[in-house]
Amino acid sequence: MTRPIETITLSFDEYQQAKEEKKILSKYFYVNCLGEYVFIKTRSRTAAQSYIDEECGKGKYTVRTYSQDGAASGDATCRANATRKGQHIANTSFGIPHTLR
Repeated sequence: MTRPIETITLSFDEYQQAKEEKKILSKYFYVNCLGEYVFIKTRSRTAAQSYIDEECGKGKYTVRTYSQDGAASGDATCRANATRKGQHIANTSFGIPHTLR
């Protein structure tokens, strides 16, 4: 039996204050229609998305990821990987497929 998923709802000001104080927040969240940040306490992204779909309706909101990186910059930021397929090939074709050149 699984336990129910817990959430924490913060206003924008409370969210900014938590970032400044470097409080530990849950990894997954979404911003609702009132502009509140709803943090979902779970380890699984799919569980977080299914919770959002169940509570708010399927397709209304998408789960976002929050990661706190206080060591490098002191800010809570989200990091992304910029690697794309074919990035090692110089973009000299400007959209022409590699096989047609």
